[in-house]
Amino acid sequence: LPVLAQITSLQLLTDSIGVLRKKDFNKIKQFLLKDKVGSTYKTKNSYIILIDRDLIIIDKFMSLKKNILELHIGRNIRFGNYNYFLSDNVDEVSFTSNPNQELIDFDKIKNKKLILRNWEHGDYFTPLGMHGTQKLSDLLINNKKNIFQKNTQTVLTANGQIIWVCGLRIDNSVSITSGTKNYLEIKRSYIQA
Repeated sequence: LPVLAQITSLQLLTDSIGVLRKKDFNKIKQFLLKDKVGSTYKTKNSYIILIDRDLIIIDKFMSLKKNILELHIGRNIRFGNYNYFLSDNVDEVSFTSNPNQELIDFDKIKNKKLILRNWEHGDYFTPLGMHGTQKLSDLLINNKKNIFQKNTQTVLTANGQIIWVCGLRIDNSVSITSGTKNYLEIKRSYIQA
């Protein structure tokens, strides 16, 4: 689309018709022409415009709250846009490719406090199958997560140690081995708006 059509579309999508002055219009035009992946522009009425590869993504700016919730086995809990559920009633051990469903060694986290929270800069963990640690920021970059996805990324911790980067990877410390006797299933499901 030509830049004028893009700006008009952005005005419609961000409810800013009539709000843009020539100076604002030129700033958005320069932003769109720069076309640098990962670039963001904050509008006057609290929208963020993100250039993400072949897409332009628009979302309402929300300041991140430091949400922290304790999880308990057998209880459904809502956190952000997802419902989370832990079950120790695992009759049949089967693995799935669903990134929102994980099976871990229950004995490795038994009697530990399970906390669900947003990730923070400086967080690290040992991804399944690795021996060394990895920064979560690197994992998110490697998985091509944009700024909106990064801002809503959650982690599950056991006594402060990250055991699951939700929807991406579990920590090696809770992986199932040939000696595993008890299993814990972790599920999360997206809540439709």
